[in-house]
Amino acid sequence: MVRVVLLLVQFAIAWCLIQPPSYAAICPGRFCGVDAIVPPSLLKPQPKPPSVNNPLFFSRDAGFDRQPLDFYDRTGDLGENTFGAVGVALSRKPSAPIKLTMLGGDFVTIDTDGKWTNGTQTELLFTPQNWDKPQKIAFLNEVDGSTSDRNVSLVFAATDNKTFTPVFDFGPVANDSQYNPDPTKFNIRVDFRGIEGDAQWTAAAKATIQQAANEWASRINNRYPGQRIRTPYPLAGNIAKPPFDQVLVDTYSDDLVVLFSNSELNPPPYGIGRPLAYINSPAIGQIKLHKPSYVNLPATSLKPTVLHEIGHALGLVGKIPVGASLINKSTSPAVFTGPYAKSANSNQNIPLTVDLTHPGPTMPSVMNDKLRDNYQVPSALDFALLADHGYRVSGINP
Repeated sequence: MVRVVLLLVQFAIAWCLIQPPSYAAICPGRFCGVDAIVPPSLLKPQPKPPSVNNPLFFSRDAGFDRQPLDFYDRTGDLGENTFGAVGVALSRKPSAPIKLTMLGGDFVTIDTDGKWTNGTQTELLFTPQNWDKPQKIAFLNEVDGSTSDRNVSLVFAATDNKTFTPVFDFGPVANDSQYNPDPTKFNIRVDFRGIEGDAQWTAAAKATIQQAANEWASRINNRYPGQRIRTPYPLAGNIAKPPFDQVLVDTYSDDLVVLFSNSELNPPPYGIGRPLAYINSPAIGQIKLHKPSYVNLPATSLKPTVLHEIGHALGLVGKIPVGASLINKSTSPAVFTGPYAKSANSNQNIPLTVDLTHPGPTMPSVMNDKLRDNYQVPSALDFALLADHGYRVSGINP
């Protein structure tokens, strides 16, 4: 009889060990532990089968001794286009320092130093001394091009590029009703992650920056399929003189996303604008402004410079192939020979400055560095330049 009871107890223990952890389990005293909350169905393919006692682990092949992670004190919303933070620690003491690369799941971007203003950092270092002290990482729930809610997971990879295993489920992320794809028109969305947490850039200033983008978009008739952008981009502080900040994105472009941030170099370039990825037209671009020069300006003084830099992000003048092909460098000064711009300039070519990216000092254009402050909207010449750069522009080449 005793033997039968012992067998039954052993069977019960074995049965418990092979059951997956409860998805709803709660870890007392902390936000959650990986072991308790992640259902096995969310696991990525493994080089070895997971342990029944510990279904999430770093594989031994990746140089980790099956060290799971714990998460603490998540803050922030779980809505689309929102920021948050969460503490990360190892749940077991390692025998040597462990460096992790932290990657987001679908449409999630991670910044491990929590400062979006200095580009995107991706690494965490745990040692035998700090392994159980949570390090706070920031995350951004990117826009995804869908009108539906979605589930969000964090994925963690070993820096030696071998198989990554742990997945942490954040749960449902509510769709941002303020941003949904609109296939009926050309859209430019300014992405302000580069100044997240910088209170000096007010909501009113951000609205002015977005309005400048809308001024350009209002006349563009191109319709491009929305596309997912998942690439690290170097953000120039000064295009001719690095350093570069790398920014990681996993976002939806409909039709152009413009990454906005501060220019920190001294002496400062007052503004920088350029396309970062060219598909049918620029799908993602960059603008940077020298914060001390612009952050406190009224809207009417800020807007002309933003118009100018977004023009560059759209590819003006000659920053994308179709426009560059229309520059004649054999004359002095070099000239832009696009037919629509010539028509807007009394059938004369457009003289360019020595950098070949701006109309000459007398040209009536917000892209003219000397006269741009005179414009609250792009000029007739500006929209003609846009048409010459491959865009269909209402009133010119619709």
